[in-house]
Amino acid sequence: MKSGWMRSQRTNVQKLKRRLRNRAPKTVNNVLTVLSVLLKKAVEWDAIERVPCVIRLVRAPKPSMGFYDFDEYEQLLETAKELGPTAHLEALLGGEAGLRCGEMIGLEWGDVDLVKRQMCIQRSEWRGHVTVPNGGRLRYVPMTARLAPVLREHRHLRSPRVLCLENGSPVTQDVVGKCVARPGGKLVFQPAAPTGSDTRSARTWRCVARRHERFRSLPDIRTSRRRSGTCT
Repeated sequence: MKSGWMRSQRTNVQKLKRRLRNRAPKTVNNVLTVLSVLLKKAVEWDAIERVPCVIRLVRAPKPSMGFYDFDEYEQLLETAKELGPTAHLEALLGGEAGLRCGEMIGLEWGDVDLVKRQMCIQRSEWRGHVTVPNGGRLRYVPMTARLAPVLREHRHLRSPRVLCLENGSPVTQDVVGKCVARPGGKLVFQPAAPTGSDTRSARTWRCVARRHERFRSLPDIRTSRRRSGTCT
């Protein structure tokens, strides 16, 4: 009887895959991963005796990654500087310190050592929940010659967080991750897709500027949340 139940569960998994056949492979794998975790938790909580079947993920092709070159990154910094000090700081934190969006939000002034010119990245915030950075451990990031003075000028007492609103409340992913709107243009910051290797500890961020003359010539690089390596 148990073997028949387990066989039926394997059939159900195959039916689920067929129902998701028009979805992207990554989407299918996300659904299958959630199902696998649920079954393992059910075993852990003694709801079932064992996982009824092995859930195999589908093959998903690795997407090609793109990045902005140095000249285009300099163009990004110039425009961000014109749009305001916060936009400029965000561009430097992403492009020269390699911080992810959640790490920018979770960065506090106690993590910034302007004397040693380094930052301790020990937390990340996602939808209001503070967690450890990706990888599960803190890391120390040196400040570049351009980032250090911008951080020093940005110093404030409104909040322990480096990035915050005018009233001191913390910023959200929508503020940092989507856009920083200023007169004369609109910058959209998203996690980049850096490739290659270099001695510089810098990772570039994608920026699409709409209604701004300087950015009309930049290539449109699709957004990717995968971040690995350093920019060349």
